Amino acid sequence: MLLDREVEATLLNNNGGGGNGGGKPNTTAEVEGVIDSITAIADELEVTVDKEGNIVTLVADNRTTVFINGQPADLPDLQVGDKAKVTYDTSTNHASEFMIEGGGGNGGENGGGGNGGQLSFEGFINSITTIADALEVTVDKEGTIVTVIVDSQTNITVNEQSAGLNDLQVGDKATGKYDSSTNHASEFIVEGG
Repeated sequence: MLLDREVEATLLNNNGGGGNGGGKPNTTAEVEGVIDSITAIADELEVTVDKEGNIVTLVADNRTTVFINGQPADLPDLQVGDKAKVTYDTSTNHASEFMIEGGGGNGGENGGGGNGGQLSFEGFINSITTIADALEVTVDKEGTIVTVIVDSQTNITVNEQSAGLNDLQVGDKATGKYDSSTNHASEFIVEGG
């Protein structure tokens, strides 16, 4: 992932005041802006932050800490539109911390446990394959593919109306949440389908 050089020049570089006598330079920086998109890729999230028209693409994973209004939160609580201050490593674009102020989250949806966690996805339905009593649905956002399992336990909504498996169509714009360890979608929302 490339970091926009103009944005890089505006970042608050945390190199400290003085030199350490030839030590390795600190590659930690901060960016403040609005979360523009969140894409699930394997066990990571790719989060873009818009700072006055300049986009910074970051990677978040289980090592990333999240705070919403000063309270500990989880990665699935990040939402497009949240105002974020993010600390990250400029050499890898790995986000070590998200600080969200005045943001949403779903308040206390911490449940779960184990190694899995709820991740969000968004994009357009690329394919739908029937497997037993479920559907394997691939969602594509600008070339990034996420595959989720949708079944009778999935809360499906089409145009704000409760819907079923047969209501999903290739080309529909979709968002939702899924378990990162099983790829089971707990929520699948279609807009304009």
